[in-house]
Amino acid sequence: MARARRPWAELRAEVKRLLGPVGDDPFWTRELLADLFNAEKDLREMQLEDVHEGFSVRAFVTDLVVPPTGQPAAYLIPLHAGRFKRVLRRFQDGSEVPLERNEQLQGGSTLGYLGGDLSYVPSYRLMGAYLVLDPPPGVPESGGLKIEMEECSSRIESDGDYLPAGWPLILETLLVLDTAGAAFDVEAAQDVVSQVRDKVMTPLVGRQRRMEATFLQWIETRSAGVQSVEPFCLGG
Repeated sequence: MARARRPWAELRAEVKRLLGPVGDDPFWTRELLADLFNAEKDLREMQLEDVHEGFSVRAFVTDLVVPPTGQPAAYLIPLHAGRFKRVLRRFQDGSEVPLERNEQLQGGSTLGYLGGDLSYVPSYRLMGAYLVLDPPPGVPESGGLKIEMEECSSRIESDGDYLPAGWPLILETLLVLDTAGAAFDVEAAQDVVSQVRDKVMTPLVGRQRRMEATFLQWIETRSAGVQSVEPFCLGG
């Protein structure tokens, strides 16, 4: 039978079971455990994005808009955007062309060619909260720009919240271990005395470290494929 994703209520209950006899202590409030879980979740999200396997990639489509004369073609980056994977020029026939990032440290603006006809294929650069196209479009076009970006996922807050659908299911187990370990760290920092703390935490840390090491190796490759490259030869 296929394994199903579990809501936050079930994951929190598992965290409290891992805390052992102190799991029912009023010190471990729902709000505290949620805060710890979200902090660990943010860390694991950065690790997922760092392997560039598309775990958190979402597409955002917007219109090409002609800016006022003398103004840059600046597009506000969505607040939930993390890092950019690709920026593409979309055409009405459905075709797409990846744009090149050009910080214009030297040289000027250039236009690309597509299918023998002069087409608007600009470069782009990032400026603060904006993506800037250069040169700016001369005519407006609906849905003419597509951004593929790594998305910062929503925080886990209510009992029915789930981890993002594109994330590995196994990450639930690692985050439960992460959160339980973080909970003991907070307890130690608050100087809350527990006679069973060391007995419970020592094997828990060992389990978390083994799980983490295997997980970081496991997410490095999400799909198998062949990449073609041009051979480089020295000399004639």
